[in-house]
Amino acid sequence: MQKTERRNLVVFLHTDWCNYCKGMENSTFKNKNVQDLLTNNFYFAELNGEEKQDINFSGAIFKYQPTGVKTGFHELAASLGNIDGQVSYPSLVILSPENEIIFQLNGFMSAKEIIEVLTKINKG
Repeated sequence: MQKTERRNLVVFLHTDWCNYCKGMENSTFKNKNVQDLLTNNFYFAELNGEEKQDINFSGAIFKYQPTGVKTGFHELAASLGNIDGQVSYPSLVILSPENEIIFQLNGFMSAKEIIEVLTKINKG
């Protein structure tokens, strides 16, 4: 899609067991103003931090890394969401069209908070 129209990419990192992630899915991302900002100005992707399928991103293959019985993490989520050596959920990451991280935040964001961030980044 970047070849057609260059936009920043917003990545929402979450897991199935994260209650704060579910809260963002059910409130923040259901907000019409958030949806309009994302649809009109950004590309948006959700990534489960425990995704089992390989993902080809920016010319590299990222894989699921088991850490125990029925536990593990996806390398791409770890790469994008790593802040000070830790990944927590939910996380919001914004990448430039060149796939450089321009914003990272671990933790719940309300619709108001995410609108402020998206508006600021969209204005440059």
